[in-house]
Amino acid sequence: MKYLLIIVCIGLIPFLSSCPGKSREDTCGNSSLLIVGVGFDSSDFNRGVLVRYRQNNLFDSTVDSATIWVNTIKGDTISVFTNNFPNLPPGFDYQMKLPAINKTYSITGITQTGLLHKVLPYVNPPASCANRIIACKVNGNAATVDTSVYSSWPIPDTLYLAK
Repeated sequence: MKYLLIIVCIGLIPFLSSCPGKSREDTCGNSSLLIVGVGFDSSDFNRGVLVRYRQNNLFDSTVDSATIWVNTIKGDTISVFTNNFPNLPPGFDYQMKLPAINKTYSITGITQTGLLHKVLPYVNPPASCANRIIACKVNGNAATVDTSVYSSWPIPDTLYLAK
């Protein structure tokens, strides 16, 4: 029995050492944006819609849209989400349309870090390997993205929108 185990182990060495993808670099997982409204009342979002567009397409090519739902965090601070896409992943442009207050917020240029990690066979990337959203624009103006609110992926980075 002892010799059989040794023979099997020796036989596996060439097989395991010839596996494709021994070691390579790959991009880390994507982050997403959580929208938090400051100075809003939950009724401001009545009949609100979040529309996703192809990126850099002047809001001509709609990908999909969803009704906005809100959750009051505290006082006039409200987190915004939809049932189709709870947070905003990069690679798209968005418009948040709020007919109750006659406002539209255009969110463009969502940019994330380009982190890489070493991929080893049969090993998942570390949980800490995640790109972070580092920039975006709201109505054509540079906006600040807060990456400090949540410290680990997959919790999204936060974009605060003022009423």
